[in-house]
Amino acid sequence: MKLSFLIVNYFSAEYTIKCVKSILKYIHFADYEILIVDNSVSENEKLHLDSLKDNRVYVYYADKNLGFVKGNNFLAEKAKGEMLVLINPDCYLIDDSIKLLVEKSAEENIGVVGPKLLNEDDSYQISFYKLPELWTVIKEHIFLNKKAYVYKTDHNVAQNCEVIKGACMVIKKELFNNVNRFDDSFFMYSEEVDLCKRLISYDKINIYNPACTIYHFGKKSTSSDRAKEFSLFHYHKSKLVYFKKHKQKTYFIYKFILMFSLIERAVLLKIFSTNCHSSIYFSSFKKLLRE
Repeated sequence: MKLSFLIVNYFSAEYTIKCVKSILKYIHFADYEILIVDNSVSENEKLHLDSLKDNRVYVYYADKNLGFVKGNNFLAEKAKGEMLVLINPDCYLIDDSIKLLVEKSAEENIGVVGPKLLNEDDSYQISFYKLPELWTVIKEHIFLNKKAYVYKTDHNVAQNCEVIKGACMVIKKELFNNVNRFDDSFFMYSEEVDLCKRLISYDKINIYNPACTIYHFGKKSTSSDRAKEFSLFHYHKSKLVYFKKHKQKTYFIYKFILMFSLIERAVLLKIFSTNCHSSIYFSSFKKLLRE
């Protein structure tokens, strides 16, 4: 069995290089290739990524920012492996335990399989969660409960779940193609939620397996204020795309909650924070009004 590791780079070459090196170091149990698409349109990024090219590492350069979704779909078309490992550039392996995900994913009734994700400080990072419903959306966006979607189960135990976090996902290429890959309506964010929901509708089981542990730094392409605003806007826009697709009858309720939450956070930051991040929320609200 051949594996295809898919990496979408966006001004994160330093982390992409570390990710690739970890794959080269630990993956010896199967034939594999590493496919990278660079959305940065930057000569500096190109200079760093070119250093990775060899007979197993292929780098493609987009002439504009394709986004995470189209970037992965592009790489999936190029992939020659029977199994796809979609992995963020700011992830890295610490051993070869990803083979456990590959073995499980090869089973006929399995959809996506994902690992336990760890933060830089070795703390657990939410790696699997529930599909969004009205009450969980209210808890997250109105009551600012970041763990609204989290299962109240032991994250050290392998288990079936609804959604695997998109930082690292293993899936059969044939299955990924059969369900029409990621939906191009999404630019970034919520694409894995949509994919996992569609897999469930095909009677596939999504699996979280903590026997495989991977580090995920998180948000390394969104450190500047401009990048944060870009990220915030697409985070909410993608949720609206998801709700319009899967919650048509109550879509406007979901939209109201998300729009209200942006104003709520902007006001709270304006009152209680000394930084200028409140303007980011106001700006995202205005942009979404035009959508």
